Amino acid sequence: MAKKGETPSLNDTGYRVYSQFEEDGVNSNSANLYFNFGWHGLFIDGNPKSIKRGIKLFNKHPHPWYYKSKFVCAKVTRENVHCYLPFTIPFGRCK
Repeated sequence: MAKKGETPSLNDTGYRVYSQFEEDGVNSNSANLYFNFGWHGLFIDGNPKSIKRGIKLFNKHPHPWYYKSKFVCAKVTRENVHCYLPFTIPFGRCK
């Protein structure tokens, strides 16, 4: 664990990436991390076309050793962000 005033190590905090600013699940930092470094996770986008495009790409180029990523068409707000956090059980059950 990091001492006061020190930056904690990635082993202590975990690995998380959040992309934003006009990315579409295909041309994004998150897609790069999946395809090139084996990361996995949840892609959230409010545009159904972007979700469909991302699913199509990931299904066309599956990796035999990586976990399959999840795609959700939604707009994240401060009121519903908890619905998309990894520890939410059951996942995505909020409206």
